[in-house]
Amino acid sequence: MRIAVSTIAVAEVLAGPFKHGQEALAKRYEKVLADFEFVPVSQDIAVTVARLRAGTGLRLPDALQAATAPEIGAVALVTRP
Repeated sequence: MRIAVSTIAVAEVLAGPFKHGQEALAKRYEKVLADFEFVPVSQDIAVTVARLRAGTGLRLPDALQAATAPEIGAVALVTRP
């Protein structure tokens, strides 16, 4: 199984540990993330993000993940509640 995320996911995932001074946790997350495929934000993805945000009110990180999925032919999008 291939796991792919937008490059922005790194910033989103690491922000919490860094905010709380949990450097060791951030390093563990970085090790896990090293196995992921990172998808850069293209202009097409950015336009789709803008449309999603305008039409749904999604926050930028969520809209970015949703817009990235079809660009890479994803069959599933997993998120947290």
